[in-house]
Amino acid sequence: MGYVVGIDIGGTFTDCAIVDRAGRLLTTKVPSTPEDFSRGMMDALGAGAKSLGLSLDDFCRDIAFLCSAGATAASRSTTRCASRPGTPKAERSSLAICCARRSPLPR
Repeated sequence: MGYVVGIDIGGTFTDCAIVDRAGRLLTTKVPSTPEDFSRGMMDALGAGAKSLGLSLDDFCRDIAFLCSAGATAASRSTTRCASRPGTPKAERSSLAICCARRSPLPR
């Protein structure tokens, strides 16, 4: 069974939470990259891989489940511009979740 990974892409930081086979939780935090949020996501995955002593490629190959969410990225992708938090426009588009599963979740 591989790693379960959650990514939260924020306006300032991108957080990564990793649960390993033994159920241990590892977290990393890297600066977000507003010009290209995917870079921040990959940086967070890279920081997680480094903390585990793995290459990014090896770590990514062993991810069983990946979930990504981010209010800032969702707002930009759905409205084509950044919305101020707390505004009706931001509330309607404040959350996007993208999940990919390679195998059943660990119990």
